[in-house]
Amino acid sequence: MRGFFLHICALAALGLILNGCATRIGPAASAGANAQSDAPKPGAVLVWNQPSPISQDQLAQALASARVVMVGETHDHPGHHEAQLNILKLMIKQGPAPVVGIEWLDHGAQPACDALASGSITVDEFAWLADWNNRWGYTLDLYRPILEYVREHGLKL
Repeated sequence: MRGFFLHICALAALGLILNGCATRIGPAASAGANAQSDAPKPGAVLVWNQPSPISQDQLAQALASARVVMVGETHDHPGHHEAQLNILKLMIKQGPAPVVGIEWLDHGAQPACDALASGSITVDEFAWLADWNNRWGYTLDLYRPILEYVREHGLKL
């Protein structure tokens, strides 16, 4: 959408994506059950050049200095959307309020985005006005917590 695009955090998305497909290569891979205990836990955030997940405080610090944050996801994976919301919440705590850019809808949905951000419509009304099912098609419930948070905090969408 318009303005400063924020897609919520490439490093977290990479962590989530890699977390879902993590494998160990080398001697530890043959260690059986011990190799599994070293695997990152669901929701862990990995940084490309670090062997261990980072803490929420480290993530918040990284987000505080970022001008643009992008997060990818597998569209139908609820855990990825939970991670996006977590990152958005961390960013809100540090102010100023981010602009949330989305790829889900085209520019024709901007009036619905503005109405949702102003709090003048509900998420269900937003979905109807934005023609969610025809323009995007993934179940609204996967995105509802993010959209409700945007509405609740008056974030530009």
